[in-house]
Amino acid sequence: MRKRIDSVSINPNGEPINASRYYFRLGSNDYEYHVMRGHCSCRILKEKIDWDLVCYPLDSKNSFGKKHGEFEATHIFTKTYSQWTTKPTQPEQYCFPLSIELTLPQVNLSQNVYIPSTIVDSTMFRLPPICPVYTSCK
Repeated sequence: MRKRIDSVSINPNGEPINASRYYFRLGSNDYEYHVMRGHCSCRILKEKIDWDLVCYPLDSKNSFGKKHGEFEATHIFTKTYSQWTTKPTQPEQYCFPLSIELTLPQVNLSQNVYIPSTIVDSTMFRLPPICPVYTSCK
C-alpha cells in the first residue's frame, strides 16, 4: 500500500508553502515521509494507516457526481471547503478524498491525493534523493 499527498498552503505573509507526504506499508510497518523546503524526514507510524479516510457524507446537499478516471467521483463543497472523493468499496460513512481545498481568512490549502491505480504514473511514488532510507526511520 502507498499514498502520496501534495499540499500547497499560503502562510500569513502570502508566501506559498509546498509540502509532500508519502505513506508506505512495508512488511508490518507503516512509514511516513515528509518533504518540505528541500528537507526530508521519515518516521515509523505507531498506529496503522487507515487507508479509507473519513470525509463528508456522500449524500450532502452540496454535491454532484462525475466520472474521475476509472472511478465515479463526487464533488462535495461548502462555503470554505471543497473535496473530490471516490467511494469504490468502503462502508457508507467512508470515502477516499482525491483532492481537498480549504479557504479561510488565515489559511489557503490545496491537497491532491495519489493512490496506485492504472491512471497514476508510478513515478509519483518515488521519494526524492534527499530522503533517508526506510531503515533509518524511527
